[in-house]
Amino acid sequence: MIYKIDLIILIVVKLLIIKYKIMSSTLAKIRNDRLGKVEKLRELGINPYPARADKEERIRLKKINKKFDEYKGKNVTAFGRIMSWREHGALKFANIQDYTGKIQLIMRKDDLEGKFSKDRQLLGWKELKLIDVGDFVQVRGEVLESKTGENSIEVREFRILTKAIRPLPEKWEGIKDTETRYRRRYLDMTMNKEVRDRFERKATFWNTIREFLNDNEFIEVNIPVLEHVTGGADANPFVTHYDALDQDFYLRISHELPLKRLIGGGFEKVYDIGARFRNEGFSDEHLPEHVALEWYCAYADYHDGMDMLEEMFKKIVKNLYGKLKFKIKGFDVDFGKKWERIKFNEILNKRFKVDVYEDSVEKMNKILKENGVDLGDETNRNRVVDNLWKLIRKDIGGPAFLIEHPKFLSPLSKSNDENPMIVDRGQPIVAGSELGNFWSELNDPVDQYERFKEQQDMRDAGDDEAQMMDIDYVEMLEYGMPPCVGFGISERIFWYLESVTAKEGVAFPPVRAELEETTKEIYGINEVRKVSASSRNKFDKSIKNLRNIVAAKGIDDIDDSKIIEIDKKLLESYENINIGIAVIKGVKVEKKNSELEKLKKKTLSGIRKTLSLEAIDDIPQIESYMHMYKRMGVDTGSRKASPEALLRRVVEGEGIYNVNTCVDAYNIAVLLTQVSTGAFDLETLKFPVVVREARNGEKIEIIGGEKKKLKDGEVCYFDQNGAYNIDYNWRDADRTKVTEKTKDLWINVEGVNSITRDQVADTLKLAVELITRFCGGSVGKVGLVKNK
Repeated sequence: MIYKIDLIILIVVKLLIIKYKIMSSTLAKIRNDRLGKVEKLRELGINPYPARADKEERIRLKKINKKFDEYKGKNVTAFGRIMSWREHGALKFANIQDYTGKIQLIMRKDDLEGKFSKDRQLLGWKELKLIDVGDFVQVRGEVLESKTGENSIEVREFRILTKAIRPLPEKWEGIKDTETRYRRRYLDMTMNKEVRDRFERKATFWNTIREFLNDNEFIEVNIPVLEHVTGGADANPFVTHYDALDQDFYLRISHELPLKRLIGGGFEKVYDIGARFRNEGFSDEHLPEHVALEWYCAYADYHDGMDMLEEMFKKIVKNLYGKLKFKIKGFDVDFGKKWERIKFNEILNKRFKVDVYEDSVEKMNKILKENGVDLGDETNRNRVVDNLWKLIRKDIGGPAFLIEHPKFLSPLSKSNDENPMIVDRGQPIVAGSELGNFWSELNDPVDQYERFKEQQDMRDAGDDEAQMMDIDYVEMLEYGMPPCVGFGISERIFWYLESVTAKEGVAFPPVRAELEETTKEIYGINEVRKVSASSRNKFDKSIKNLRNIVAAKGIDDIDDSKIIEIDKKLLESYENINIGIAVIKGVKVEKKNSELEKLKKKTLSGIRKTLSLEAIDDIPQIESYMHMYKRMGVDTGSRKASPEALLRRVVEGEGIYNVNTCVDAYNIAVLLTQVSTGAFDLETLKFPVVVREARNGEKIEIIGGEKKKLKDGEVCYFDQNGAYNIDYNWRDADRTKVTEKTKDLWINVEGVNSITRDQVADTLKLAVELITRFCGGSVGKVGLVKNK
């Protein structure tokens, strides 16, 4: 039975492949035929792609149809794309379409024979055989009603404006696949007027908002898309590199902070409409790139914002659709009624019997799990409370305002004067979703700094969506910003009003780049290039040259328990434990070296151009350390092996820490090999060194002075004074750190699981080469610790 099913599947797949190849070859043949027509037109002296049309005489098709009786019997000039073509002996019929509508063309042999004119670029009856569906044309003729009662133009002059060399979908395979519609949206719009109409309404949507704000004395100011520090929302940003400044920038995730700087600069009512970018997944309600509005009004609070929003929403829906009542996602929504006010903690208490300020994270997390939401056990109050609210929100039809948000959920909002645990913030709720944000703005610089600091601490602990410290914004507040209210919405409101998904609601939704077989055949392109060949080759060459500097000779084994040994239990617990060591004496460690900075810049630039965050997880070395960490019981969300931590910083645009020439040099070795490497002040170590699991609550004082109790089972380096390196090169002891006073170095390189002994050896040699190049010194003992 299984064999028969497999056979059927194989036959179906083969038939589909055959069908696709037939369609592909058909398209190629049609394209070649049309290219032949292009050449014939040129041979006749007709330009198939003229620069302009005779627009002075043009009448739009909608106007002809709307005022047909007025134009009937008159000669008109019209433009459009041919959407159909029919021939009946000495008579030809076509339908043309412009942006405003359609009309039929009637072409008679008697009217067009002998009308060919190279000087006037006109086609005659004989040359009409060079015309196809999809071509753009200009015609002049008499407006009349056909025998079947159809509005028509009887053509007296025919001119080609654009020759289409690919057929429209309706005459080939049709647009049946949604992904194809998104990928070739221009065809979707050509074939489906309702799609074009939607984006015309979208333009009206934004124009209505502009009119409303302008009528209320707001000024539109365009603010930067590229930012040194991005903020104003909990979101993961896109990162790009600014070559002229040689710095990484973020694509903005909101408009908020620059607009409030304008309020601090003397503006009283400002807004901006434009794209913002959030490096997140796709859904029916979210796209990583979308258009949004934010406005800010000085000397007002969030109560004023609510009144203004009710008025703005009413104008939008009335202007777009001529009504105030809608059916959205199964909810009956009346924008004409007074909007309900919903208090945050009050509704959560009513629904789940919890107090978001007093109850424990564990209690609330348990309620989430009982309702099918599992955030894991390592979560925080912000995430738990936000997800509890989302369970309630989906049942609210609205329109309503959610108010009195907890302060810990709103790091940029102003505390309420009567209750400092809540903020003066609101959100419009429609059909189970939040459609924006408004709030009384925080203008106390000390308070703002503390909230930024709290968010930055969360970010440093592994929360990529927490907000960044923006010290420049804090400084602006120190100069003074008046009280104000701000509001932000995205085009998601329009998607809701249209009852369409996010991808249907934008003109060109994001899709994965792909090439069809015909395109590959015609242009000889086999794949979509993600990175330019020059960029990738340049980086590959720089690595190759650097690695070739290191001699390809083997490396000695070190079997000396008076220097270093690996605990036997560790060798039994973990597969393929390998450790390399080196001693370098007489080094000169400096704060910075110009040649090293150039090498860092080249390395970081190459990594950014060739590596994504997703790809980091698939690197075998990273997977090896991850398996070890999980077995050790280490929290991989907040603590990562040094290769992974460094690569993520680089790909996310933060670069690597600038410590000193020794640390920076071996960090480059880590980036190039993805194998953990560390250097320590040799004079502070008391030999022998043992690599083993921590036990009995042993402690370490890590760099920065934090005293940490080691978890039993953590793999660490111990000398006779205690632990000096934890988590297999995650952090070093403060006493052994390398500074500009360090004279002699002790190097450790380590691998585990699928990281081979040769890889550890190569990394050790590379690290020694880089350190001695930029710090000098003479190399003493170098080798791999014997592990059998």
